[in-house]
Amino acid sequence: MFAVIDILQTFAHRPVAVSLAEIGILALAAAVPLMYAASLTAMARTAHAVAVALTIAVIAAGMAARFSASSSWFEPTWLDWLVWAASVIASLFALPDRENCSSIAALYLLAFALVGMELFKRGFLSVHVFVWASLCELTGVLLIAALIGWALPRLPAGKRLARLPDSRALACGRRFRIAQAVLFGIAVADTLWIITDMRFDGMGTGKALLGLTGRRAGCPAALMLLGTAIVMAWQSPPSARDAWQRVAFFSGLLFTTSIGWSGPVATHTGGGLWLHWSKTLWVTASMMTLMSSAGLARVFPAKAEWLASGRRVAPVFACVAVIALAVRWFAP
Repeated sequence: MFAVIDILQTFAHRPVAVSLAEIGILALAAAVPLMYAASLTAMARTAHAVAVALTIAVIAAGMAARFSASSSWFEPTWLDWLVWAASVIASLFALPDRENCSSIAALYLLAFALVGMELFKRGFLSVHVFVWASLCELTGVLLIAALIGWALPRLPAGKRLARLPDSRALACGRRFRIAQAVLFGIAVADTLWIITDMRFDGMGTGKALLGLTGRRAGCPAALMLLGTAIVMAWQSPPSARDAWQRVAFFSGLLFTTSIGWSGPVATHTGGGLWLHWSKTLWVTASMMTLMSSAGLARVFPAKAEWLASGRRVAPVFACVAVIALAVRWFAP
């Protein structure tokens, strides 16, 4: 054991605790299929859960150390990718276990861990650069996860995996929606940060896809958040559908507002910047008020759930528009 730790420290430059954790991950991940084959289901579930938890913990600790001024040991190497792949393979072996939905949750978390490892592979040391570069990846994974969650029960290959007992299916669906909601909130906060913070201007020049550099990166992120909310509303039960529909309306406000807020600010500084933002918010909130109260009636039938949700959020949009107009009118 100590010889293996010494090898890992020599070739991967890992602290002893991290070396022990990665050895444990590889051993537990390798044991999962063997335990399932031996009908040791309870032990296999435990080994799988511990392996995934250790993988996420090692990656999270590495990111924290990378941002710390005192340590920068987290440089993704072959060992990190091997540990991540072992956890993914263990989760795939756990998928046929219909009494347990932790394998789906593990794949969900490991997808975000992969995004973090890929970003650190590019050498992002600054928090601002990391947040800017990770925003579209985060919202993209959220959208893909929502699409998979919607499509999986409808695909022939996914029907077998989706045949969980009713109680387990409800629990898995609820946990998935909670996880999506938490990460959705983080993505919204990041989007607002990027489109309003001038320190992001110029980031990605010459590298960004479609020329969406600097604060403009918040626009496609907001659009993907809108798509995520719509897809989540499609697949959610009635108890949660209305909430996701309201989130979709507010995501529409975020997307339309981001287009104006992330624009050039050469002529908008100081108080003028706040006036520019309030004017943009007034226009977009007024537009969303009209769309949610009257515009949807031309598209959806009278008893459609989307129409009912739109009428509930229309007064909120109207209040936002009035507040934005007041700020623009009375601000010095």
